[in-house]
Amino acid sequence: MQYPLDLHYYYQVGSGSTATQNTAVVLTKYGSGLNQRPDHATSWLLQNTVDSSDTLTFTPSGFTPSNGKSRQHYKSLNVDGACWDKTILSRLYTIVGSRMGC
Repeated sequence: MQYPLDLHYYYQVGSGSTATQNTAVVLTKYGSGLNQRPDHATSWLLQNTVDSSDTLTFTPSGFTPSNGKSRQHYKSLNVDGACWDKTILSRLYTIVGSRMGC
């Protein structure tokens, strides 16, 4: 299995003791393998990717999140033709939809 991580972080100081922080994260899990049985072997692969971002605004009185969004895509296949594929979407910290593939 592999778990590559991509992190983007940007912090900008503004005027009047304010600042903004933009963060984006992408994490993907890849895997593949072979399940062997005495009478049958099945190869498989999977991919699970999460892509999220958010902005924090800092002021003297605290911080406020805004524009939080995320997407998760999971896909699994095997050589026999079985497939499972689903994407979940969120915007402003709320799930707004999903869709099935294959």
